[in-house]
Amino acid sequence: MWRYENPRWARAYFDPALKVGATAMACAAENGLITRALPGDSLALCPPLIIKQDEIDEMFDRIGRTLDDTLDSITKQGIAVA
Repeated sequence: MWRYENPRWARAYFDPALKVGATAMACAAENGLITRALPGDSLALCPPLIIKQDEIDEMFDRIGRTLDDTLDSITKQGIAVA
């Protein structure tokens, strides 16, 4: 599940009704990543079976951009406070 840290540093999960996983999936697609939704508002990566080290590095760069974009999106929606 997608987690965020609240100001008290206690772990919490997003309510699945907020569709944060769907937002992250859309942001991933914008960054050229293929992902799939899982139960519980989770997201899975779908890398190719044959992948080179530089492609793995690029994938993780895109994941970082995706997480940043998702945080920006849900902050604008009032779901999270950055």
